[in-house]
Amino acid sequence: MATNPGSSKVLTFVRSVWQDFRNSNGFDACLLGDIQILRAIPGFVECSLKLENRHLNRMGNLHGGCIAALTDLGGSLALASRGLFVSGVSIDMNQTFLKSGGTLGSQILLHAKCDRLGSNIAFTSVDFLTEAKETFAKGRHTKFVRNALNDPRNCFDLN
Repeated sequence: MATNPGSSKVLTFVRSVWQDFRNSNGFDACLLGDIQILRAIPGFVECSLKLENRHLNRMGNLHGGCIAALTDLGGSLALASRGLFVSGVSIDMNQTFLKSGGTLGSQILLHAKCDRLGSNIAFTSVDFLTEAKETFAKGRHTKFVRNALNDPRNCFDLN
């Protein structure tokens, strides 16, 4: 994915949104606090996560519930790449599991996209990749964003 002149501004903003998540000490920070935001351009964010025991199921594989949480977070970060500091409320979310995603110590990648940002509804998608860049799961997330679009912390001049 090519970079553009605005990408460092987008990356800085997305990282500030993620830092706000972490500062809240809520669910995302507890489960996903070690996620790294590698790249961000308008509508796209790439993240990585090194898998720890807290991310795994009892069989030692990445837990489906963790993938759901990452779909939620990834969608929020994709919306941040379009300027939203807060991302609204979930309407629908689903995941498709294609194969096992990793075990203790493996690194996974998330490619989060804002597929559409409207005046009421936003659609996001997240592709989950192994270290070998093979897709192992896909997530989709629909959010109601009307109220979020008016947040004073938004930054719509990222392009």
